[in-house]
Amino acid sequence: MVQFENFVNIKTKEVAYILGFLWADGYIRKPYNITTTINIKDSIDIKNVFSRTGDWNFYEINRYDKRNNRKYKNFTITTSNKILVNFLLDHDYDKKSYINPYKILSKISTNLKIYFIRGFCDGDGCFYKNKSCNQFTITGTYNQDWNWIEDVYNELKIKYSIILRKTTKSGYSQIRISNKNDIDILGDFIYQEYTNENIGLNRKFLDFSNIKNMTVKRISHWNKNDIDFLISNYNNLSNKEIGLALNKSKYSIDAKASKLKLKKHNINI
Repeated sequence: MVQFENFVNIKTKEVAYILGFLWADGYIRKPYNITTTINIKDSIDIKNVFSRTGDWNFYEINRYDKRNNRKYKNFTITTSNKILVNFLLDHDYDKKSYINPYKILSKISTNLKIYFIRGFCDGDGCFYKNKSCNQFTITGTYNQDWNWIEDVYNELKIKYSIILRKTTKSGYSQIRISNKNDIDILGDFIYQEYTNENIGLNRKFLDFSNIKNMTVKRISHWNKNDIDFLISNYNNLSNKEIGLALNKSKYSIDAKASKLKLKKHNINI
């Protein structure tokens, strides 16, 4: 059975992390069961953390997605420890879709709160990067109470927005950071000492690292000298080389060349 004393007296990073993870992705089932189900590719990372706190049950479950006509595996972690489930109920884990976690946070010391936040972000957060934007989002129910995470962002001086979307069934809400510098601040905060601890999902840490290591966005403004250089060198240099010379992206080069109706004479360039 899970060693309940680990959760009553929150003294370890692992317990604080799990409490955050369960606030995001834990489900209490009657009469006394707490379960979380994750992607199979995260199973090694998450099992490693849970195993340090007691005797949880681990299962691989085969699933079938009718919409995509494909089979896949989930990884489930569960326990039927009555005392632990009652502890979570006493701290509003059955109401987490519309209430904040201030009650459980009041039991966690300041130095361990980042692990609760890391666990929560691993459960419901997503670092996203493409060619045009960087984002960190946390998604919840339409009536989600974001006050507590807003407190974190405000303390770190991070800009954010909250989006509400109604769907035919219910809806969802999302708290979003869209500025790379602010994403860096949050990631540096929640991943303090991460590489030395092995507490968390490495996949999400790598997603954050991919954003943090991104080079500064190239200048998009075109002046006369830039345009003259492009026209003069369009058939002598590759678009990548021109971009490096002008500190502009390949897509900016392509767009400006198209607007100027420039054509490559040498198709190998």
